This record gives sequence, C-alpha cells and structure tokens, in this order.
Amino acid sequence: MKKFLSTISIFGLFFPFLQVAKANEYKFFQTSSSIINGIPTVQFYKVSSSGTQILLNTWESSNSHVDGINANLQDARIDQYEGKIYLEVFEQICSNACEEASNYTYENSVIEYDFINNTAEKIDGMSVLDEVQLYPRGIVNMISENSDGSIQLGGDTNDIDIVEDGLNIDGDAVITQNSDGSIQLGGDTNDIDIVEDGLNIDGDAVITQNSDGSIQLGGDTN
Repeated sequence: MKKFLSTISIFGLFFPFLQVAKANEYKFFQTSSSIINGIPTVQFYKVSSSGTQILLNTWESSNSHVDGINANLQDARIDQYEGKIYLEVFEQICSNACEEASNYTYENSVIEYDFINNTAEKIDGMSVLDEVQLYPRGIVNMISENSDGSIQLGGDTNDIDIVEDGLNIDGDAVITQNSDGSIQLGGDTNDIDIVEDGLNIDGDAVITQNSDGSIQLGGDTN
C-alpha cells in the first residue's frame, strides 16, 4: 500500500514580462498538498527570498474517500508567456477496508495555476505531463511577420508594427524615415522631424546648425 503524506514543493520563478510577475513580488513559488477537514487540498504560495510565505489560492478536489494527495512540481510545465504553470496531482482513494492494498485506487489530475488571474482549476481530459510539452502559441501571438514583410509586436489591436520606413503603433506612424532621409516622429501634423541640419516641429525649424557651425534655436527671427 502506497501512502502519501502532506507534501511541499518549491522552486524559483522566472518570467520575461513584468505584467506576469514583478521581481519584488515573486521570488519563489510553493505548493503544499494535504487533507484539510477531510478535503484533498492543494495550496499555492508566493515566497520571498527571506522565506516569508503568502497564500495565493487553494484548489480542492471533488473526490471522496481520499486519504493521500501529492501535488508534484517535479514535472511541472511553465508557460512563461501566458503566466501559467501546470502540475500533476496524485490522489490515493480508499472506499472500504483500507488496510488491504487491493482496495486502493489512484487518480492523477493536471492542475493549471494562473499567476496573472490567481486562479487554479483542473484540466479536463489530461492526467499526466510526462509526454507533454507546451505549444509555443504565446510567442506566436506576441511576434509575427505580416504578409507585407512588416514585423508585428502584439495582436491586431494595441500593437506595434516595424515597417519598411519606421515604426507604427495601432497603424499610426510614430517613427518614419522620409524620402529625403529625415526622421519624422509622429504623423504629418504635430510632428517632429530630425533633418540634416537640425530639428523641426511641424515643419518649422527649432534647432539648426548653421553653415558657420553655430547652433541656432528658433527661426531666422525671434
């Protein structure tokens, strides 16, 4: 008969994007699994570098007659772009005469914990992670090459496009290289142009290097 005890798993976290996990909020992530008031329970904690634990959320199994549970982070899968972790949970179930090993059954589940939304839920139709790797859908949604050859950062809205002549945000030009070689910040109005001899705002010279090498602030008057 295999007997599960209360277990604790801990590991360090690394996410490449601040909206997923800020360095001063998450140093380590920890799980604890045990039977609490007769309910198989997995608890999720964030842990500081000094070891201080803060409970994030709790997942409770709906199974009855469970006398052992283990949430295993050893084979966990981390989705760094979505801010999620997938871990296996093993439950030992005995409905009658638990002294006999033959009366035990075991159930495996996969739990998804979402760091961004602080949710934990069971994934239907999946029980083990041994032969499973995450499909890199997140990075595809973040960086893509459009049919015109431009590089898009983000989805179809609230996106940044690296185009042939500069940089667009939500389709509006932010940085453009004009045909004369000048660099334009903004659209055709309310814009800043970095030109050969200085800086223009809305077509008016603001900073100019004169032919004698002097630097002029403003136009030829004022």
